[in-house]
Amino acid sequence: MELNYYRDIAYLQDLFYIFHAHFNSESIVGSLSKRGIDEAEHIAAINERFAPIPEDLHIFFALKPHGRGFMSFVYLSCADYASPQSISFENLLPKLRDTADLSRKLFDFWLIDAEYDLSDIRSLSHAIDSSGLDERIKRELYSFAAGPERYADLLIKTLAEKEKLLAEYYSEFNERIASTKAGFDEKAVEEIFEHLHFKPQKAAERLNYSVSLLNRYVIWAHGTENENDPVTLLVGTDYKEILRKKKTPVNIDLRLLGDVLSEPNRISVLDLVRELGEITLKDVERRLNCTGSTAHYHVTMMLRAQMLTVRGNGRTLYYRINDEYFRNAAAIFERYCNDEKEQHG
Repeated sequence: MELNYYRDIAYLQDLFYIFHAHFNSESIVGSLSKRGIDEAEHIAAINERFAPIPEDLHIFFALKPHGRGFMSFVYLSCADYASPQSISFENLLPKLRDTADLSRKLFDFWLIDAEYDLSDIRSLSHAIDSSGLDERIKRELYSFAAGPERYADLLIKTLAEKEKLLAEYYSEFNERIASTKAGFDEKAVEEIFEHLHFKPQKAAERLNYSVSLLNRYVIWAHGTENENDPVTLLVGTDYKEILRKKKTPVNIDLRLLGDVLSEPNRISVLDLVRELGEITLKDVERRLNCTGSTAHYHVTMMLRAQMLTVRGNGRTLYYRINDEYFRNAAAIFERYCNDEKEQHG
């Protein structure tokens, strides 16, 4: 297999990631926490190194619930991967200077499936008001519609400033990319395809790839409709940690599981996490009407059993359900569901 490395794909990804880390730090950290990875310190370091970020750029980098942000989706995920050499910061700038095109793409992204006319403020207002979007996004769409040129100028200016800082960062930590490239071979590609459940239309003879320095756990594949075009992979410098964690099963101690769930209050804690998605000890205290030490005792028991994962944000700890634990537990209990009559005829 012919492996072709393209630096600028990941470089553009990392440029956008600077802004994603600022505007979506909690969702990024929370998502990785569910995989058993604590990324809070890394995200905090990115925010410190590349600050400040103008809040007016939120509309371009805020993530939808499914994890897509406007800039990364429109100008990276939907880029021309049949010509990977065309994907670069230099080629991005002229596209952003086309304010009419930028406006159309921005409103199409946020008002997907809505019918509206950009030149008709009443039509646009109706689409925004009935969109069901977060109130902040609605306000920002109105503000952008009133002055798209100002937003475009600010976006281009800030991207250019952060690109200079990113170039320094890449120079400082280039050995991490070199190390990842050195271990990137056909076996690594097979493992990535298996992890992503990605099946190319035919056996890949050529493959393009890029290595992200900031978004260090990313694993992403892109194929074109033309089966003769090579597949493109984007991986972070620490992507193998994601593969390793997926291969390492969570240990299920049935006795400990029984001990934990024998206390009804701990079942209430599980229901609370399922309801809220993420909880603190204060949430447990309120739900159980108990003291802080009692809440800590229950949560500690559940952490020891690996039912929960934890992440830190400043001095506050947030707890989530460990999905992998319960999937493995369900698989174990399924062994005891065999129908004796079927087995013995």
